[in-house]
Amino acid sequence: MTKDEERIFDSLSALEKQQWREIENKIKLEWRLSFAIWGSLLAASAAIIGGKLHFRNLPMEQIMLSSLAIVFFVVTLHVLFLYWIQQSLQIRRESLWVLRKAMGELIPISIQRGKYNRKIYKQVSVYVQILISVLLSIIFLYAVSLTPKDNGGWNGFS
Repeated sequence: MTKDEERIFDSLSALEKQQWREIENKIKLEWRLSFAIWGSLLAASAAIIGGKLHFRNLPMEQIMLSSLAIVFFVVTLHVLFLYWIQQSLQIRRESLWVLRKAMGELIPISIQRGKYNRKIYKQVSVYVQILISVLLSIIFLYAVSLTPKDNGGWNGFS
């Protein structure tokens, strides 16, 4: 390898490391937000079931509609965030692939030819995160449905 090729390789290597750090940071951000959403849903459910959160003098229909709106808003925002972060990761991964391909052309190694092809909708982690959010939303809605009535009984169990 000539000095120029070595300099180019080192520059590409530095860019590759930077892209990889950005990918790792985006993945950490993705999971941190998911854990924050899940923790909030669980905390709200626990507060309702534990009697720490009360809905005094509100009709049950209004409580349930408000809870459904909150769940819809939270899950929709989570799905939109996951889509945005996966798009961003897709761009970073494509850049990383291009850098590695360019580095492979400077040294005699075999690297896959063609175009980078990793689809957002094929990311299993996205479906897992959405499923967890939906399940915890169902738990939250169930907890809300157990809100104490004014007479001291529990809805559905009095």
